[in-house]
Amino acid sequence: MVPAQGSEPGITCYFVPQDHNRSVLGNDPVNASTAIKKAYPHAPTPPILIVDSIRARFPDGADTLYLTEDGYIKYYEYEYTIDGILPTVPYWVNVTAFDYGSPKSGLGALETTPTLLPLNTYALPTSAEAEEQGLEVFAYPNPYRFDQDYRERGYEDRQRSRMPVDRTRLIHFANLPPVCTIRIYSIDGDLLRELDHSYDLSDPLSNHDTWDLITRNSQQAVSGLYYWTVEDDAGNTQIGKLVLIM
Repeated sequence: MVPAQGSEPGITCYFVPQDHNRSVLGNDPVNASTAIKKAYPHAPTPPILIVDSIRARFPDGADTLYLTEDGYIKYYEYEYTIDGILPTVPYWVNVTAFDYGSPKSGLGALETTPTLLPLNTYALPTSAEAEEQGLEVFAYPNPYRFDQDYRERGYEDRQRSRMPVDRTRLIHFANLPPVCTIRIYSIDGDLLRELDHSYDLSDPLSNHDTWDLITRNSQQAVSGLYYWTVEDDAGNTQIGKLVLIM
């Protein structure tokens, strides 16, 4: 922060760009120095920062110039694309604020804790996107092969628990509606397991769930062909198959 021109030092000051604040956002195809982009690059600066006041001042849908459908101010919405992540692995995502401290006064750098309210999610379309795009529910890996050492390869039990391997196996279900019931059947039509999936639409995990290959009788499922169904709260049902190979 430096004194404004024509003012007495320390009385009227303003902030100037420092370090990462000097970055050219990724929306600039030529001069970009960071992959961070504005989600709405053409959104104007809002005249006020109170969402309810924006809605009151710009009624009848005019507030969409400044606000997203979720009620966030477009001008301050940013996005960052993370490549090379796996859909079988849950990721914790957080955004922190930091500074470089004050070397002159001996104050060290500060950062908000990364463990404060992180979000857990999978690299998959959200429930809202799946519904909007008409994406079907699917199960993976399919076939599930017991000889592929998914655990040792980092696809399962990344917490490295002390549980036996047959208790850390997972079949994933993706593109789920936020509220639904997953049922797994044997080829003979016997119900092996029923999973209740219930999340708020805004929850990053509303699109995903897992089956641990354990039946409702607490036994490990064996090799074979299985059927699964996903029934949402409106009674709509999707049906699929999955194969287990020991």
